Order: sequence, then structure tokens, then C-alpha cells
Amino acid sequence: MKKNISVIKTLALLLTAGAIMTACTNDELVEPTQTAKTYTLTVNAVSAGANGTTRALSLDGKTLNAVWATDESVYVTYEGGSALQGTLHPSSNGTSTILKGTLNSRIQVGKKLSLTYPCGTIYYRGQVGTLEDISARYSFATATATVTSINSAEGKMVADNGEGGPVIFENRQAVVKFSLVDKATGEALSASKLFVKVDNKEYDVTPEAPASELFVAIQGISGKDVTLNATVGDDAYSYEQKGVTFENSRYYAVTVKMTKAYRRCPDDHHPHAINLGLPSGTKWCCCNVGASTPEGYGGYYAWGETSEKSVYDWNTYAYYNIGSDIAGTQYDAATANMGAPWRMPSFVQQQELISKCFRQWTQQNGVNGILVTGPNGGQIFLPAAGYRWNGNLSNAGSYGYYWSSSLHSSGDYYAYILYFDSGTRYWSYYGDRRDGQSVRAVCP
Repeated sequence: MKKNISVIKTLALLLTAGAIMTACTNDELVEPTQTAKTYTLTVNAVSAGANGTTRALSLDGKTLNAVWATDESVYVTYEGGSALQGTLHPSSNGTSTILKGTLNSRIQVGKKLSLTYPCGTIYYRGQVGTLEDISARYSFATATATVTSINSAEGKMVADNGEGGPVIFENRQAVVKFSLVDKATGEALSASKLFVKVDNKEYDVTPEAPASELFVAIQGISGKDVTLNATVGDDAYSYEQKGVTFENSRYYAVTVKMTKAYRRCPDDHHPHAINLGLPSGTKWCCCNVGASTPEGYGGYYAWGETSEKSVYDWNTYAYYNIGSDIAGTQYDAATANMGAPWRMPSFVQQQELISKCFRQWTQQNGVNGILVTGPNGGQIFLPAAGYRWNGNLSNAGSYGYYWSSSLHSSGDYYAYILYFDSGTRYWSYYGDRRDGQSVRAVCP
């Protein structure tokens, strides 16, 4: 069906028995011992009305309206079961229809039936950003009906929501229209690719032609962090919002003000988010925390501390039990000094930088360090800033030590770092949390 969403479809459910049923002497309920038969199941499917919500996906202003199609199938199983008991089909196109089909099973009064459109698992990857695509491939709705009576004389079976009311078809996803806008200029962004990340789930959208408005089917969430990454021409844009709620069976129209991520610094107004073309979509800052230029050493921070100090040792170290990953918390030097969405990179993100990028020891404006080139040609420079211990600066110009947000697995005294030296060795290592080391921020 063409499926739309602000989404709930209200149904009146009527089950009509076909052929001869087990003998019964009156019009009362069939006993629970009824044997298996083939029954004709008829469902009166009616839109919830102007103030209701629907299952189909044709947009009328701010409401998505339901449109059934005769080539669609609704599948019937017992509640909690997976075995198919029958299939229903709309008898007409439109916002209301009669669903008809056969049921091959033992039917009893009080039996709960699960109605599902469509049958099988829905995968939300590979969307193209249109309502038509969501209607055809990503609209998933369910309803539950309870058999309340069976009339043997008339050969009819009746079911409702178990309380005498209508059965509700509810979509199992939300539909979100993202309108993409450049935060700096206010201009619309026509994206050729959009990634929407929610926790460990990712929805990828590739429109047939670049578009600034993209419709995405998303499984319902409550209070989750959402990250968007968009490809616009040769540029990358990102956006992050915390505490987002998208309810299943609802339609949302959201304007997203996105920040441009560059392959190289476009000007001297640092910092910039540099797109290296990494698989995770992570953008790396062009400068160290506390630095005003890419080659500046910036500040030196003990792990979990957000300001510099004159002496770095265990006597002056402030924190011990602050968790295994401090990214984005009050202990994150990047977030504290630069603001969200900047944060310290995780161990995994540092590993990705090492494994996916080309690295070269070089000088930039007379400062030693490594030039990191990503898969898309984007570049950042990491100065060999050394580290601070006690009141001394050590190994500046020949070694680089960069904190991750991740506590090391060997114990509470260490955290993972990105380490390199003039011998062109680059690896993830670990350092004493007391030491003052560099921080290079990332953003989604």
C-alpha cells in the first residue's frame, strides 16, 4: 500500500466462518475444543479520521494519510507465535477497505490474533529519502485482535480489541522529514548521502538526486542521542542532538542546522572540523585543545582534568574513579575547553585514524610532527608536543602523546594514548593518567 504515517489505523474486525463448522445446537459460543477448520476472515479496515493517525504515506500538509492498495498482504499469526495462520488482502484501494482472506487453524473464543503488515523482517538500510520508498519497503505495522464470539447458525466469527472496541493497526517506526540547512549561512543543503546514527544503529539514505529534504523511516527512540552526517558536493556536514524522542507511528518534520566539516582549513579562523573520509564519519579538529594554529602545541592535561597546572604528578592528580570512558563528560578536556560537540577521541577512534590514514613525519611552519592524510585526501597535522611530568616539558619536537577518552584495560592508573616519534612509529599505547599530554578533539 502507499503508506503514510502520523500512523495508526483503526479497524473494526469481523471474522466470517466459511464451509461447515463443528455441529452446534444454538447460536452461542463454540466450545474451546473446536477442531481445526478453514475459515474466512474479514476485517473492516477504516482510517481513524481527520484527527487520527494512519499507516500509509501520502503527505497532506502536516499529516500523513493512509492509502490501502489491493496488492498488499496482511499476515495473521497467533499472538506470541510465528507460524503463519492466514493472509488477508484489501478488497479495494483507498483510505478504508475490507481485508479478506482465509485462516487455516483451530479457532477458539478468547484467542488473540496478531495482524502484521508486511510479513518478515524490515531492514532500514539503503533508503532513498522519499515517502514512496518508505511506503514500498519500510512501512511496518501490527495490530492485535481477540476472538470474542462464534455464531454457528450464521457462520460468523467476531473479534475486537478485547474490550469491545476497535482494533488498532500501529506503525512500528516513525517517519522523519529532515530539512538540511547550513548553520552558518541558513541556505538549504542538497545532500547526496545522509547517515543518521542512533546509538549503535545507523540509517543510510542515498537519494536518486541530491536533495535538501529527506524522509527517513526510523525505529522509535526515547531520550537518545542522534547524529547526522551529510555529504554535500565535496564537503561534509554534521549535526548532533541529545535527548531525542521519535515515537513509533508518528510523523516529524525537523529542520537540521548542520556544521560544515572541511578537508583542510579554509581560513585562519580555527578550529575547523576536518573530514578525513573515515568509515565512522568522525571529524578531527585541525588544532590541539588550547592551540590557536594547527602546529601549536596547545595545552597539557592530565587524564580527566580540564585545565593546565604547573606540576604533574600523583600528588596533584585530581581524579581516580571517573569511569572507563570520559568522552563528553565533565572530565573531557575537549568538551570543557571547546564546547560540544567537540570531545576527546575514544581508543577505537584513534585506532581508526592509525589504520585508515597515511602518516608522514614532516615539518609545518618549522614545527615537527606527523601529517595525517585520510582516504578522501583530507589532512590534519599533529605536532610532536612532548609531555609534561612534574614541572618539566619532555620530548617536545621529537615525540607526540595524545590522550584518548578510554581507560586502559590494565588498570586504573593508565589510559590509552596515540603515540608517535621521529622514527615514524605510530601506535596506540598507554600513559600514566597523572602526566600532562596533548588532546586533539573529534566531533561526530
